[in-house]
Amino acid sequence: MNGALPPRLPLASGAARPPAPVLTRRHTTLPAEGTEAIRALAAGHGLTLPVVYLAALVRCLADWSQQPSFTLELANHGRLEVEVAAGWSFAGLAKDLQARLASTPTMPLTVEAGELLVHRVASPGAAGDSQITWETADLALATGVAQDMADAHLMLLHQLASGAQVWTGPAPSPLPPRQALLRTRVNATEEPQPTVLLHEPFWRQASVTPDAVAVIDGERRLTYQQIKKGATGLAHKLIGHGAGPSKLVAITMHKGWEQVVAALGILGAGAAYVPIAPDLPEERFLHLLSHAQATILVTQPDLASQLPRTPGVWRVVVDDSLLQTVATLGPPWWQEFSDLAYVIYTSGSTGLPKGVMIDHRGAVNTITDINHRFGVGPGDRVLALSALGFDLSVYDIFGLLGVGGAIVIPPPPAQRAPWEWLDLMEQHRVSVWNTVPALMEMLTTYVEGRRLRFNDSLRLVLMSGDWIPVTLPDRIRTLAAQDITLIGMGGATEASIWSNYYRIGQVDPVWPSIPYGLPLSNQTFDVLDADLRPRPTWVPGELHIGGAGVAMGYWRDEAKTRASFITVDGKRLYKTGDMGRYLPDGNLEFLGRQDFQVKIHGFRVELGEIEAALLSHDSVTGAVVTAVDAGNSSKRLVAYVTPAGLAESSLREHLTAKLPSYMVPDRVVAMEAFPLTPNGKVDRTVLPG
Repeated sequence: MNGALPPRLPLASGAARPPAPVLTRRHTTLPAEGTEAIRALAAGHGLTLPVVYLAALVRCLADWSQQPSFTLELANHGRLEVEVAAGWSFAGLAKDLQARLASTPTMPLTVEAGELLVHRVASPGAAGDSQITWETADLALATGVAQDMADAHLMLLHQLASGAQVWTGPAPSPLPPRQALLRTRVNATEEPQPTVLLHEPFWRQASVTPDAVAVIDGERRLTYQQIKKGATGLAHKLIGHGAGPSKLVAITMHKGWEQVVAALGILGAGAAYVPIAPDLPEERFLHLLSHAQATILVTQPDLASQLPRTPGVWRVVVDDSLLQTVATLGPPWWQEFSDLAYVIYTSGSTGLPKGVMIDHRGAVNTITDINHRFGVGPGDRVLALSALGFDLSVYDIFGLLGVGGAIVIPPPPAQRAPWEWLDLMEQHRVSVWNTVPALMEMLTTYVEGRRLRFNDSLRLVLMSGDWIPVTLPDRIRTLAAQDITLIGMGGATEASIWSNYYRIGQVDPVWPSIPYGLPLSNQTFDVLDADLRPRPTWVPGELHIGGAGVAMGYWRDEAKTRASFITVDGKRLYKTGDMGRYLPDGNLEFLGRQDFQVKIHGFRVELGEIEAALLSHDSVTGAVVTAVDAGNSSKRLVAYVTPAGLAESSLREHLTAKLPSYMVPDRVVAMEAFPLTPNGKVDRTVLPG
């Protein structure tokens, strides 16, 4: 923490600190035998009993605080700046505190943490017990935090009394038993895993319903039989040029039916596909093709002559002639479940993209779960808006075609036009929507503005990949012709499309965001601190995904793989770099990227907290806040809101009533719509400064 601010304990949602907080008193007791055991073990480390009690409090506060550094006030000893470094043993922490104290504290020990907490340890009484008193501003803290801290603190004291290992080894888990049990239950997601390859359900479906419509692309309607023939013809060509397991075949195409044939054909040949967008700068295009070690590139007729020269890379075109294929293809398949299915390149922090390797088992596990959980079947159709290089497209293709559904592909002019989307949805009876929230908000805003309604076939809306505005679900329901199931989903490309879900029911307007939800089948979520220990309920930490969906790693990058894919307690986890926390009911709350936390005038600021305050304004439908350089190594806050025409003065007045002055942006810019990346996420890099 900075200056004399109290630790960033989990505050109650929307709670403001009262000018004179009412403190609730709690008492705990460490029995005499525990007190004497700690005294003896402390002496062995050259520590006094009061310092050990102080260190236990510091350790507990660090476990419940967002940052490891904060300021305490010790009676008769003044202010003490504290920082709990990652990897410290308890004895190391206590020795550091003892060395930095001007004089050794005595009993009774009284410690204050700002206005939120007063902690006292009385001298051992006649019976030798240590009497511990907590006085906490419960109304300013999230529900249950004060009691959980007191319980965890006493648990730590008992652990310290139990033996030397706790003093010198890794810090034990801070979770009270009740919280630890809830985490175990939430992550008990084991289900029988599917034993099919990613493309296998499509081939089976093509045998059962060969004449059913599989893909609608403009005026074209392609049946399962036609798509199967095209994929079969392509697969035979690829096999003849050396395609096989663990080899990547590039797909460079504009959105269209050819992408579906290409993905199925590559998998049918035993290889894995890697999307490389045709509109990339030439240098990046050639880099990705080279890094993927792709010797085959599948493309469309109109692109074949336009792409950069690629010596040594054989190009194969997907066109109508493949739909006349008479050869057969089917089991036995070439791959194992653990083989590569696809590689998707994502942005890298060093400027070079990372190729995420997903195997068949992980992708199939996610897709099977979603189809079963939400009843997706032969009667469903999805409007496929996501680019092939965005993994939402994996579900569009293999999720719908694996159960007999159909894919509706908008023609290029319609891919960013909500009026075209609505027409396609009505014309083709689209029932499933699967995009980032920004695209659903674009459609909703268009429908509202024209005083229309959604098509009566729309029944399931899946939104993922970015924040869901808290106002959006009710807006969607208002426009629905039937009950619509609204699902928020999350995860990472590195964890096979999605890893968690939340059924969005009634949204409390005071919520800062839509909950992230619960893990999907055969997947887990851990919220960990820098020492890879679980964070208590309400306390932010880094989200780690485990289970069947975790990627194989990064293609040809062992160093980045080792850094992002770790093993904790025997479980392989992916470090997402996202912040989140567990709520008391077991749901996760997403808090944004670690780099969405910035310092303004020395104060640490969560950009998501400001966005939530803006969204609580009745007229705001979308909000994005950024921190931009203001010179002299300082930053200033700029907020962007939709729709256009909102008065900046009104919005600033609204924020001033909800936030401290240092969190009120210098500018509030009203926009017609936010700029989007090719994947449909808000592109913060091109927002006006």
